[in-house]
Amino acid sequence: MAFEKLRSLLKELPLGRLPGWQLFVDGKEVGARVVELLSEYALFRWGFNGVYDTLGIEEPGGGGAVLVPYFVDADGMLWIGVVKQPRPYQSEEPVLNLPRGFMNPGETHFETAIREDSEEIGSGEESRITLLDGEGGNPNSTFFITVGTNADGSLKGVRFYGVRFSKNEVETLNGVVYRFREGVVSAVTLDAEKIMGTAFLPWTDVAQLGCLMSNAGVARLTSMQALKKIAQ
Repeated sequence: MAFEKLRSLLKELPLGRLPGWQLFVDGKEVGARVVELLSEYALFRWGFNGVYDTLGIEEPGGGGAVLVPYFVDADGMLWIGVVKQPRPYQSEEPVLNLPRGFMNPGETHFETAIREDSEEIGSGEESRITLLDGEGGNPNSTFFITVGTNADGSLKGVRFYGVRFSKNEVETLNGVVYRFREGVVSAVTLDAEKIMGTAFLPWTDVAQLGCLMSNAGVARLTSMQALKKIAQ
C-alpha cells in the first residue's frame, strides 16, 4: 500500500510520554496517542518519529503534478500562465497559482499532468507537455513524505511539467497580461470552466507569488537545462 512507508516512519509515542498536541473532534478534545486519517488522496498521521511527535502527510505518488504553461514573446521574454483558484488555507480571496493536482489512484505523474492540462488549461494536446528536469519535489520536508518509489519505479515526489504555447496563440490588450486567443483552449469539465481564463504574467511576477509550488515551477523552467529546451 502506498502509505505503508509513512506508517513505518511515524511510531507510537513511548509509554509515559505525553503528546505535545491536543486533538479536537467536532470541537471536543479527545485523548489520543496515535491518530490517522486516511482517504484515497492522502494519509494524515500524527505520532512519534523517533525524535519528536509530529504530523506526517503522504499523498499518492508522494505528490501530484504541477503544470507550467509558458510562451516566449518576440523580444525573448518568458511569460508563465497562472490560474485563479480558491485556496482558503492561503487567503480569504482566490489566489493566482500554477495549475496542479493530486494523482488519482493508479495514475502515473505524466498521466496526472495530461488530465490536469485538460481540466485546468484545456489545451488537450499531450505533445505540449514536457517533464522538467529535477528531483521529485517535497512541499515541506518537515511534514510531507516523499521517501521511496512508486509502482512504475519512479521516485516519489511532486513533478513539474512545462506546457508550451506559441506567441501566436495568445494576445494582450495592455502589454502587461496575456490571455489565450479564442479557440486555442477549451474546457472539458465544469471545474475547468470555473478556473479557465489562464493569464500569462512575466516569469518574475510568478516567481514572487505566495504559492511556493508556483515559485518552484518557475525555478524548474528557468534552469539552464530548461532554457535550452525553450530556445529550441
